[in-house]
Amino acid sequence: MLAYTVSNVSNPSLFLTLPSVSTTGTLTYTLANNVIGSSTFDVQVRDNGGTANGGIDTSAAQTFTVSVFPLDTNTTVQSSDTTAVFGQPLMLTATVQLNNGTEVPTGSVSFFIDNVNRVTLALDLNGQAAFNPGNLDVGTHDVKVKYIPTGNFEASESTILKQDIAVVGTTTTLISSAPISNVGTSVTFTATIVSQSPGQAVPTGTVTFVIDGTPVTPAANINGLGQAILTKSNLSVGTHTIEANYNPSSSNF
Repeated sequence: MLAYTVSNVSNPSLFLTLPSVSTTGTLTYTLANNVIGSSTFDVQVRDNGGTANGGIDTSAAQTFTVSVFPLDTNTTVQSSDTTAVFGQPLMLTATVQLNNGTEVPTGSVSFFIDNVNRVTLALDLNGQAAFNPGNLDVGTHDVKVKYIPTGNFEASESTILKQDIAVVGTTTTLISSAPISNVGTSVTFTATIVSQSPGQAVPTGTVTFVIDGTPVTPAANINGLGQAILTKSNLSVGTHTIEANYNPSSSNF
């Protein structure tokens, strides 16, 4: 009659039920949940013939190796518009999937823009995470996503996505508080500068007001509402031509 023994399990934490061999020679074990790694163990067989007369009843140990590998994943990143203008709302979406299988990976992803980690977000139940990067400056930006797994999944990262940001056009409007006024009356001129759609950023910089061809100095600063204001109380009698010229403070406008 044969009996089997299992010994020297190198990594018991890999198993929920440790390896054992039945009397028929069947090896069984149960792997632990969400554990990745390897373990070796020795198996020996012993008969009931005894060791009399120099006999040997136990075999040499045979070493077995059990390895649990993470599930291979693929990470991709997409942009809502890869050719946007400055200030246009953008959404970057990362998706992590298995290369083979239908299980949804768990964990988080880090969004890198120009090699800077901008944010790390948890994956949702569909293996996705979305990030609004805000106002990216004019130019071409490299976007990459790195997957940080939990459970039995392998880390992966996306290829580089090229995100182009173009200069946003602007529109300037000018209004007067009193298009018809008396000499000595204070008149306020308000220039409003807005980004052209789909841009939504508030323009920055200054506005040069020009009265009858003569620039007014210094130029007026644009406030947080995209407006610059000039007040005059010394306009002479007659019709005056007022212009407002926008001077951007950055190359994004």
